[in-house]
Amino acid sequence: MGELYAIPYGESVAGLFYNKTLFDMMEAPYPRDGMTWDEVFELVSRVKNPRLWMSLSTWKFGLVASQIIGAV
Repeated sequence: MGELYAIPYGESVAGLFYNKTLFDMMEAPYPRDGMTWDEVFELVSRVKNPRLWMSLSTWKFGLVASQIIGAV
C-alpha cells in the first residue's frame, strides 16, 4: 500500500469531436462524458461507412494508447 507503480509520461488531453448529423443519420446515440475507449470503439463501429467517411480518426493514437493502464 502506498507504492507508486507508474505515472504517465506526460499530459495527454484527448477530445472527442463528432458529427451529430452522421449519428442522427445512422440512428446511433451521441457520445457521452466518461466513456471508456472500448465504449468509444463500439459506438463508432455503429456509424462507420468506409466508402464515405472515417468513423474514428486520431492524430496521435500512440500517445493516447500509452496512457492505458496495463499497456506494454
